[in-house]
Amino acid sequence: MLPLKSSIGSPPRLTIKACSLSILLKFERNLQSVAEEKVGRKYSNMRVLNSYWVNQDATFKYFEVILVDPSHQKIRNDPRINWIANPVHKHREMRGLTSAGCKGRGLRKKGHRANGTIGGYSC
Repeated sequence: MLPLKSSIGSPPRLTIKACSLSILLKFERNLQSVAEEKVGRKYSNMRVLNSYWVNQDATFKYFEVILVDPSHQKIRNDPRINWIANPVHKHREMRGLTSAGCKGRGLRKKGHRANGTIGGYSC
């Protein structure tokens, strides 16, 4: 039998509250790759080539995302960009293959600093 004033479990001063979880946990990917993914979901018939920072204010960051139409004949006939029409490049932004996605996955490092990277060595 337990005394009346004893507590079972951890003391309340040591528990993690839901409001303090936002301080402890960070979002793993950068906002630029999130923006690319949102655009890729919205325009699913296009391919995301890359993106770049445009502006920011106190609340939002703004990025321009470059999209390519793989079914357009000028894209298919141009030897510099027709690689993106191959089916293996569908949804590159979802798999972290754009420049912002590679940066978020830590693939810009070389040498002994890159020993712990998961998912390949180049992007």
